[in-house]
Amino acid sequence: SIERKGFSSLVPFVMGQVWSVFLSKVVCNVVGNVYPAYASYKAVLSPDSKEHKQWLMYWTVNTLFTVLEIFADSLVSWLPLYYEAKIAFILWLTLPMFKGATVLYNRVVARFLTEYEEDIDRGISHVQAAAGRGINRLRQAGVHHLRTKSTEIFSGLARIVTSADAAAAGDGDRRHPQGGSWQEG
Repeated sequence: SIERKGFSSLVPFVMGQVWSVFLSKVVCNVVGNVYPAYASYKAVLSPDSKEHKQWLMYWTVNTLFTVLEIFADSLVSWLPLYYEAKIAFILWLTLPMFKGATVLYNRVVARFLTEYEEDIDRGISHVQAAAGRGINRLRQAGVHHLRTKSTEIFSGLARIVTSADAAAAGDGDRRHPQGGSWQEG
């Protein structure tokens, strides 16, 4: 039937799309994270400050790209060749022959961060202070809860142990500790 033929030709297309997305994510992660992590490791061992700076710029750009990508993937991933363009962009950012991250950092990111540095610093300080207050409130609530509920918890445990001992005493086949050694109860 025509319907059956249409569906059976759709399955390979969908599977091809799924495979393409999976493969592009693997390539993007390897090229965009694994290789730069290893290169950063090598840069840390190197006395060359230019290499240090290059990889610090890369990680700054990569982090901003990752945050933007959360929204971009949802909005434009349906476009033809989106994943191929993403791979090409990550290659351009990552590979030392292109130094795309350095170019993007110097032309866009550094200018933006320099212009808004004071605002960003104030925002970070505000968030840190609010987080500190929130953590302190949670700590105080936890201590209060432990103080008010610990008696209740220990009373409940004592009731459980007492009822277990009473049940065990009524069962002649169970073994009980007596006088530091185990004997028939």
